[in-house]
Amino acid sequence: MITTNLIIAETFTLIRRGLGHASGVIFLNNLSASPRAMKIFSDPEIEENAIEIIRLDKDQYFSYTDAVSFALMRQKNITQTFAFD
Repeated sequence: MITTNLIIAETFTLIRRGLGHASGVIFLNNLSASPRAMKIFSDPEIEENAIEIIRLDKDQYFSYTDAVSFALMRQKNITQTFAFD
């Protein structure tokens, strides 16, 4: 599983608001300990590509985080995704 620091930030915030701080910390600890999860940090190239995606897709309603994910997927040739929102 590949994720970005932005997805982790959004997920932590969602868990913390819904279930409390301790649950958010458990999420972060479990993610850090997982050998199956690879965290990729958003970088200037990915973010420029994300901004271009946002500029071109005027009819879509997705977040900046989503656009960064799409840009990363293009960069890494990822064709499948999981989303819960």
